[in-house]
Amino acid sequence: MASSLYVPQFVKHLDCIDCSVDEMPIPSSFSSRFGHRVSDSVKLKFRNGYKIRVTFDRDGSEFLGMHDVFVDFGLFGGEVLIFQLCRRDCFKVYIIGVDCCEIEYPAIVHSAQKCTPKTVCVRPDGWRFVKHLNLANGFGDAVVPPQSFLGKFAATLPTRFKYFVNNGAEFRGHYNREDGILTGLSSIPEYLRLEDLNFFDLVVCSGKPGF
Repeated sequence: MASSLYVPQFVKHLDCIDCSVDEMPIPSSFSSRFGHRVSDSVKLKFRNGYKIRVTFDRDGSEFLGMHDVFVDFGLFGGEVLIFQLCRRDCFKVYIIGVDCCEIEYPAIVHSAQKCTPKTVCVRPDGWRFVKHLNLANGFGDAVVPPQSFLGKFAATLPTRFKYFVNNGAEFRGHYNREDGILTGLSSIPEYLRLEDLNFFDLVVCSGKPGF
């Protein structure tokens, strides 16, 4: 069993209405559990060096000042944002595109910044994709990552590797090079001490070079 890897985080599904306003609702489950650890003003940091300061409205469980993010990154709905709390006043943010894989970040910074964009590298944070779940097909044991994800890892992904769950658990997985399929995922509920994953609507997967 690995040591705990848990990081407070939440996921936000965007629709066209979200992307047209300045406020962004935060899941109440995150605010009630971790809101006391978040400052009233927080910085959002993206992989390309883009940074913006927004207001955390704990009573309304929302971020205020998000419209620039949606406009600058060209988000129109259908994307997923992953927020990871790294300090009281700072979140790392990852953008998942409509193809369910992390986007190729544009070379931009916010208009308030006086710096140049950063080169985006797979290391050290890895690269993410999401698998949407529904009661009809569940999760099963296998997942086919998006082609944009495999394009970064297929050449170096070993056929046998380890999955790490964010509670610190680890278990074996397998990659079928011919079909581009990852298997072994049916063990996730066991290591989360759950009967199934029906309570969830997506799983976030993150891969690093060499896995």
